[in-house]
Amino acid sequence: MIPAWSVVVAVALCVLSAVAYACGALLQQQVAQAPMRALLRTPRWWLGMSANGVGAVLHVVALRYGSLTLVQALGALTLVAAVPLAAAAARRRITRAELTGTALTTGALVALLAVTGSSSQALTLRAGVGVLLAAGVIMAWAALQPRLPGLAAAAVGGMAFGVASALTQAITLRLDAGVPTLAAGVAAVVGLNVAAVWFTQRSYRSGLAAPLAVGTVANPVTAAVIGVALLGQTFQGGALGVVVLLASAAALATGVCLLAQAQSMPAQPTPQPRSAAPVGQHRTAAIVPLRPSLLLPPSVRLRDRAFRPEPAAPGPLISVAARAA
Repeated sequence: MIPAWSVVVAVALCVLSAVAYACGALLQQQVAQAPMRALLRTPRWWLGMSANGVGAVLHVVALRYGSLTLVQALGALTLVAAVPLAAAAARRRITRAELTGTALTTGALVALLAVTGSSSQALTLRAGVGVLLAAGVIMAWAALQPRLPGLAAAAVGGMAFGVASALTQAITLRLDAGVPTLAAGVAAVVGLNVAAVWFTQRSYRSGLAAPLAVGTVANPVTAAVIGVALLGQTFQGGALGVVVLLASAAALATGVCLLAQAQSMPAQPTPQPRSAAPVGQHRTAAIVPLRPSLLLPPSVRLRDRAFRPEPAAPGPLISVAARAA
């Protein structure tokens, strides 16, 4: 049983990790249209990678104090932080669809956490190898798809992050497994994180909120599947738990659809307030000269226009004397 103080520490670390991940995701999305080779020469991308690195370190430490399902589910806070950050960076207001989609996605993940039990166990060597091979097959298939949709790439990236978290927890809880085993585990975690970053960066070409939501959902769902299938975590609630699970799945799908719809709509900029005049100065209205006829009443202007003679057509000049002759 995990102590209460350990859960509090894990939650605090997860909050800090989520903020760091959100900043990294925003920086990644801002340069998402550039080719991968160009990204290696982009300081903004490396800054985003540094923010993700800080989030990953905090995430690893949180796994030392909390269960895998708890830490992965609290990763939904990344989406909560990223949506307002993206709106602030674009100088626009958060749309209602973004608010609703974020609330549905976050609430559904919390509900999933409530019906999924926790366990302090870690993956065995055989189970870890099996999970790593299964993830490798999925990532290889996705990498060979030339037209992989952005949301699918986000799902694969989130799955890779989830598997990496499961292996990381196994390493941190089994530090006495021997140097060769630990070295192989660290290499596998590094490879999974590199692949996850590649798929995630690829998914941000279609936007930020919807791919981030899909990746955020795929991450704890992968962790929950591993926990229930291999770590002895139990599914709680009975029939009510099944209802909560189905409702959470529907809420997740609705939230992702709303976020995808919101990012496909043109952004509405935030109206800028009119700057006030400096102290001691007054705003001066522009003076537009008016024609004198505009100062007359409308009836006079219409009557003047009706009886105004038409200009004479140009013709030869004839003197008065010649006309009299």
